Parts: sequence; structure tokens; C-alpha cells
Amino acid sequence: MQTSASIGPDALRELLDLLFADGNPSVWEGDSAPGQTAAEFHSTAEVLADVADKVGLGWKFRQYAVYYPECRGQVCHERIELARTKDRGPSFRFDAGGWGMIYLQLDLDAWPESCGCRVTANSAKRAAAWSHVTDRLGCPDEWDW
Repeated sequence: MQTSASIGPDALRELLDLLFADGNPSVWEGDSAPGQTAAEFHSTAEVLADVADKVGLGWKFRQYAVYYPECRGQVCHERIELARTKDRGPSFRFDAGGWGMIYLQLDLDAWPESCGCRVTANSAKRAAAWSHVTDRLGCPDEWDW
């Protein structure tokens, strides 16, 4: 399931405020910077500061993985080995995943005027259909859909 829209800074702040308003969510970078573990965010202000920081570094895309503990289920922080063409630079990054997690994806080409914003999530049916492909995410039945 997915929804997308082009939103401005005020709408992003409002969306993040709603995300953090209930349930004490854990929010991580969906994909960490190379050579680093995935950062965790505890507030709207922290996510907005991350967006500003990464845009300042020239990043055009950010993904955040959102986990609500009351949904139970397994969260996987997986180390991804990076192919390197030179003997320099980071050799890994981390990603955060889980069948019942929610992902907030931001296209930041036009930030701070606006950003492309997508919210994506699996359904129980889709997770069950794909669970045979990988065991790293655990069993979809562990989640309280």
C-alpha cells in the first residue's frame, strides 16, 4: 500500500508530529549512510534536522523506517556489504526492515520549498505472499496487523 503527495515544510512537520503523537514509535534511517549504523530519531525536530543536514550534504532522497511496538513483529537491522571498485571508502551500510513497518520516503530535490512524500506499508496478505522469499524478516504472523 502506498500514498504519495508533494508537500511543503509545514505539512511535513504536521505529518511527523502525527507519526510521533501516539504509540512511542521507533524511527530509524531506512538506509544508513555508508560505513555507519542506522540513526534512530525520537522527535519531529530530530527528523527535520536530519533532512536539513542531508540536503546540505547534497542528498536527494531520505527514507525512514517506522516501528510501533504495539504491532509486535520482528525488526531487522541488516548489515549490507557494499561492492567497492577502489580500496577506499566504506564497505557497508545498514537498513531497517520488517513486514509490518511503515516507511516514509522523501524526495528532496526541491527542498526546502517542497518534497515528494510517500508513505508505504505492506499488508498482511502481501507479507504472507512474499515471506517465502526471505527469512530475515521473520514470520508475518508475528505482527498484530
